[in-house]
Amino acid sequence: MIHLGTWQDAAWPEQVDCIITDPPYSERTHSGNNGGKREKRDASRDKWASDPIRQIDYTSLSPADVQAWAKAWAPRVRYWIAVMCDHSLIPTWSAALSATGLYTFAPVPCVITGMTCRLSGDGPSSWAVYLMVARTKAAAKWGTLPGAYVAGQERPELVVDRRIGGKPLPLMQQIVRDYSRPGMLVADPCAGHATTLVAALQSGRRVWGAECDPAAHAAAVARLERVAAQPQLITETIQPELL
Repeated sequence: MIHLGTWQDAAWPEQVDCIITDPPYSERTHSGNNGGKREKRDASRDKWASDPIRQIDYTSLSPADVQAWAKAWAPRVRYWIAVMCDHSLIPTWSAALSATGLYTFAPVPCVITGMTCRLSGDGPSSWAVYLMVARTKAAAKWGTLPGAYVAGQERPELVVDRRIGGKPLPLMQQIVRDYSRPGMLVADPCAGHATTLVAALQSGRRVWGAECDPAAHAAAVARLERVAAQPQLITETIQPELL
C-alpha cells in the first residue's frame, strides 16, 4: 500500500488512474521557512514575541527534479496528475508536464486560511499553495472542476498525524473527490503522513504511495491501517461516460 523509499526506487504499478501529491517545494520556500521567524503580539506584556518555527527536514525540489518526476510518471497515468507546489515552481511544473504530452491547466489556488508554514518573517505570509493539474485525453469528458479550494486550519488535536508541510484532510478530500472516482487507484509518490491516501481510502479509492522518511512512513502506515479498519460510507455516483 505504501512503499518505504523514494519515488525513484519504488516498485510502482504499471498504470495508476491518477496521481495526487504534495511533494517538496522550491529551495526558496524551504530556506525561507527554516531561516524565518513568526512574530505575534503578547498582550499580557504589550510587546511582540517570536514563536519557534518547525524546520522543514526534507530536501527541496530543483527544476531538474521536477522534469525527471514528470518524465517518469506521466506515462503511467490514465487520467489526472494533480501536484501541489509553491509559486516559484509553477512555471517549472507547467513546462515539465506539458513536455510529456499531457494537457496542462492554469494553477489552481488552494487557500488554507491561517496557514503559518514557510514564513520568512519580513512580510505577508502565504495562505495559498497551487495545484498544478494535467490530464490525458481520456479525462477530457470529466467536465468543469473547481478553480480554487479553500480550507481552514484544522484544530491542533486533529493534526497529530500531519508533518510540517502536510495539508488539512478536508482539503485533500475535496481534491481526491474531484480528480478520481470510487474504485480508482490513487497514487502519491511523496506521501508524507499519507493525508492524501487517507482521503482516498476514506472515499472508496484504492491507494498506492511511497515515502522515504522512515518515521513519516511508519506514521503513514499506522494512519492507513486505522482507516482501513473502519467501514466507509461512499455517496458518490460515477457517470459511465467519464470512464
